[in-house]
Amino acid sequence: MRESPRETALNFLVGEHQLPRDMAEQTLALADTVLRDGLSRLKAAAEAGDLATCLETAHGLKGNLLNLGLPELAQVAHAVVAAARSGEAAASRRLAAELVRSVVPFFAATGEESPVVG
Repeated sequence: MRESPRETALNFLVGEHQLPRDMAEQTLALADTVLRDGLSRLKAAAEAGDLATCLETAHGLKGNLLNLGLPELAQVAHAVVAAARSGEAAASRRLAAELVRSVVPFFAATGEESPVVG
């Protein structure tokens, strides 16, 4: 069975960053808040066609995801950055929605639904 994104991040924080498990779990709790806020901002910006905010927010999310050891999800965020930088509003909107859907499994392990879905 494949690890959930949350379990992958936890193992990354413990293994690569050598954090004690309790500190890694606290880091994930903070990451929950940061990712939820960022995804909510990204979704709103993409729906409004605000490419500058899409670019800035997706870039921050990309860094957050890389710091959690989730490069596949960071690649989706990078695609949003590239689309926004190129002035492609429709692609930015589509890719932002894909990023939101892709990150939802990260929240699923908490037993809470992502507030940005829907």
